[in-house]
Amino acid sequence: GEPSKAVERFREHKHWAQELQVAESRRGVLGASPPLFEWRTTRRQVRRENADVGEHEVRLEVDAVEGLERALEGHRTRDLVLSFNLGLPRDEPHQGEARGTVDDATWAAPLGFGQTFELRRARSLSSAVSRKKLTFEARMTRGLFKGDLPLGRGTLALAGLGTRCEVAGPVELLDGRKPTGVRVVARVKLRNPVDGPEVRTEEERKLVLGPWPPVRDPTE
Repeated sequence: GEPSKAVERFREHKHWAQELQVAESRRGVLGASPPLFEWRTTRRQVRRENADVGEHEVRLEVDAVEGLERALEGHRTRDLVLSFNLGLPRDEPHQGEARGTVDDATWAAPLGFGQTFELRRARSLSSAVSRKKLTFEARMTRGLFKGDLPLGRGTLALAGLGTRCEVAGPVELLDGRKPTGVRVVARVKLRNPVDGPEVRTEEERKLVLGPWPPVRDPTE
């Protein structure tokens, strides 16, 4: 895991361990009143970035193609090819394909695909991501003589990369304008957004045990 998250979890563990020690020390004290407690809410600004992506890189990840039952009705083929055009960079967009096999139990083709591409940071990149889209086309291969079975085409807008580290699907595939029911589970990741850091507010609530009132003599 990430070291920063591990440190934060250790701090939380230490906090709750101390609170439990306080509660344990008051157990069974004759005449002790119920513990005082309060909920404390803290807010902090957290900067998000994808540490697994370089500053001049873009990463495409595709988990699976789902919803294939209707599209494959009456067909025996189970070999799927997913072609993509990343849309970036503007002049020569990165392209490629991923392959998988359809699981009849889930009617999905797990891909587990991930590839990182070079993407130089330039002034024109902000304009490019605001207009460009990632394009997917899926097909089933049926051998040399039958030809491939097209499943549809879909796009994912990249405009969100201006202010966020990643944009994600699912991406619905269409046959022209007709929905096919097939969808691609995918995401595009940058280390940092094109237009500046991604900062979000995190809120945390903690139960804090306070001191008890003085113990009274029950014979009074």
